[in-house]
Parts: sequence; C-alpha cells; structure tokens
Amino acid sequence: MDLNWSKERSPVVLMVEDDPGDQELIRRALENHHDNIDLRVMSDGEEALDYLKNVQAGTNSDECPQPILVLLDLNMPKFDGREILQYVRQQSNLKLTPIVVLTTSTNERDVQECYALGCNTFVSKPDTVQEFMDAIGQIGSYWLNIASIPSLCAV
Repeated sequence: MDLNWSKERSPVVLMVEDDPGDQELIRRALENHHDNIDLRVMSDGEEALDYLKNVQAGTNSDECPQPILVLLDLNMPKFDGREILQYVRQQSNLKLTPIVVLTTSTNERDVQECYALGCNTFVSKPDTVQEFMDAIGQIGSYWLNIASIPSLCAV
C-alpha cells in the first residue's frame, strides 16, 4: 500500500459527474470501501476546471487540495471530460494525477481518444446499480490501496 497523502489529511478524490444519481452511487460505494476519503464533487466541467485551476495555482490549498485521484465523467455540460483530461495533462503539478474516466459510452473511439489524451483507466458504467457500486469499490481499492501513485506535489 502506498499512502501518498499526508497522514493528517484524508486523501482527496475529485469526482466530476453531472448525474446526481451517479454522484450518490459513487459516494456510497467509496464510503462502503474506504472510510477516510475527502470526496470533492463537481457537477459540471466548468466547476471542475475552476477547482483544478485553483489547485494548479496553489491558491486556496485548504479549499482546493490536490486530488490523488480524479473520477471523470465523459459527457457533461459546459466542458466535457475530454477537455478536463486535456487540461490536467498540460499542468505541471497535475499531469501525473491518476484519472479514471467513468462513462456510459462503450464507443471504441471514445476509449481510444481518452487514452490518447492521457487517462489511466476507461470504465463503461455497468448497467445495474450493484455492478456499478462494485466497480467503483474496486476502482477505489485499486487506486487508493494497491497502486503506487507518484508524489504529485513534487513534480
């Protein structure tokens, strides 16, 4: 297990998801598997970009701490997931942040495009609530407990 976050601060997971039902399912699934997460929820691409720009600028570090993981919906209002992904990969202190694209899309073109833009994982949302919650639990377990994540602030 690689804990790349401060022992004093819970790991920050940034969820960028416009569907309130999916937001709630993701929240519950993460809470069921991980009791010490600071989940930040952004409901559209514009909110997410504002948050990430504050992280990049280093301002409001208590209000906008750097996430160790981004769960990113692909099709959202204002700015879509591709634009968020592209922005993150262009920022020096964000570019290594793991990004999991969570989408209803099963389109091969979307998969290829997201990987080309630098996502770490592309997951098509399962059809049933239980499968969806299980998938989120597994994603959280992998990225928060198993994977070694580079020290993001040192880049």
